[in-house]
Amino acid sequence: MSKPALQWIAGFMHTARSGNMTRAAEQLNVTVSALSHQMRRLEERMGKRLMARGPRGIELTSDGQNLFLQLEPHYQAIEQLLNPHAGSQADRLTLSALASMANAWLLPKLGDFVRQHTDIQFNLDSSARMVDFDKELQIDAGIRFGAGSWHGLQSHFLFNEWISPAASPALIKQLGPIKLDQLHKYPLN
Repeated sequence: MSKPALQWIAGFMHTARSGNMTRAAEQLNVTVSALSHQMRRLEERMGKRLMARGPRGIELTSDGQNLFLQLEPHYQAIEQLLNPHAGSQADRLTLSALASMANAWLLPKLGDFVRQHTDIQFNLDSSARMVDFDKELQIDAGIRFGAGSWHGLQSHFLFNEWISPAASPALIKQLGPIKLDQLHKYPLN
């Protein structure tokens, strides 16, 4: 039986951390196809399904999560040895946020944060999936819309969001004045 190549482990760790095979392939400077083949070989070698493609990217199976948790501290130690100037985990902040939230609210503020905290490496995980902080140890915090009552998590109110309908003048001309309490009758396409 052949030994697993170290690049399989790197591929697995980057894919598990990002939850996205395209992003992981970019980080590793390989094609998505090559990374996909590596992950298939690793799964064949281990005789276990480690990840599954979901609607929002790659999701680890329970076997994949167990492998990730076992490898993560060792992989971080290797990364630190090979790149000692990259900073420790304590010097990194990884935040998960919806792309719309990141673009509209977070990114305009990010420049000031980076200038004020040059010692912190900031990473953004732009994703719609809810983070499982018990499993996704590389993500420190998340910003989400909602009432803030997520079981087992501490939340802080940031701001109110205001949503207002908009319509083209041609639609208004065709349908006539649209009343807010009648919006549910109109198609959203």
